[in-house]
Amino acid sequence: MAGDLQHGKGIYRFQNGDVYEGEYADGRRSGTGIFTYANGDKYTGQFQQGDKSGTGTLVWKNGNTYVGQWKQDKPNGRGKLTMKSGDVYEGVTGATLPPPATRHAASLHLLINHLGLIRPLVR
Repeated sequence: MAGDLQHGKGIYRFQNGDVYEGEYADGRRSGTGIFTYANGDKYTGQFQQGDKSGTGTLVWKNGNTYVGQWKQDKPNGRGKLTMKSGDVYEGVTGATLPPPATRHAASLHLLINHLGLIRPLVR
């Protein structure tokens, strides 16, 4: 800790069951880390000033995966969404993912359109 602020590597367990394990700078998530949501979703990647920023992977507990660029906690840049079914959508986005608690397979098809990801013709 630097003063009263977390600095270096550490683990923080939130009251709601979420857990962050990774690097801190000046009390904020910064560098690489793993954020595991209480509902089973998991983000692994880069953080900056407490937000998902840089390259990261979000894996939903149902097996769907989003890999790509992030900025200020939102997908931003090139990304790829792989569904548990094997369908793959990729493209460039600046949109946001819905909160973890509201995600389910039916809404992901709407999410794909919202993100502007493009489904390839061949799997």
